[in-house]
Amino acid sequence: MLILRWMIAALALTLLSLPAQAQTKPVLTVYSYSGFTGKYGPGPKIKERFEAVCNCTMDWVATENSGALLGRLRLEGNSTKADVALGLDINILAEARATGLFTPHGQPLDGLTLSWSDATFLPFDYGHMAFIYNADKLANPPKSLKELVDSPNGPRIVLQDPRTSQPGPGSSRASSPSPRAGRKPTVCSSRARPTWC
Repeated sequence: MLILRWMIAALALTLLSLPAQAQTKPVLTVYSYSGFTGKYGPGPKIKERFEAVCNCTMDWVATENSGALLGRLRLEGNSTKADVALGLDINILAEARATGLFTPHGQPLDGLTLSWSDATFLPFDYGHMAFIYNADKLANPPKSLKELVDSPNGPRIVLQDPRTSQPGPGSSRASSPSPRAGRKPTVCSSRARPTWC
């Protein structure tokens, strides 16, 4: 009789726990950089809206930047908890591909506003780079990047160090086809205060 009571109690506890187990939502773990996931980035609003339609819980895992994101994925390897890596910079896609950790995205590419054919990586934040200048100090600005780079007496620009800053490689790559005659670019560390030229 005592065994029967224990069996009934165990069965009752099992049946009571079934609805709780059924209500557990799947978790989507997204690794991204802190500027995206932080309170001033789009991450919190995306999480709110995505969870409203996916019937899941979305967890952000923030890293300092794109390079740190890839570094973390490398360290974790196949045991990573990441379902999505959001925010890899185009300059490190070859390194990311070489890890073997990424699978095809399976998304249509016809809605993009740029020419893109990569089956693994999908662009989401892209555009033109721009220089901002002080019109009081530069009355006649260069009309093109070529004019800016090729003019020996033109304005000087300061770029972030491409080794320590994600915008740095893009600026460096954009300005490298035709270095200014006899002048090396000034490189500022990302730890330095912003420099306005």
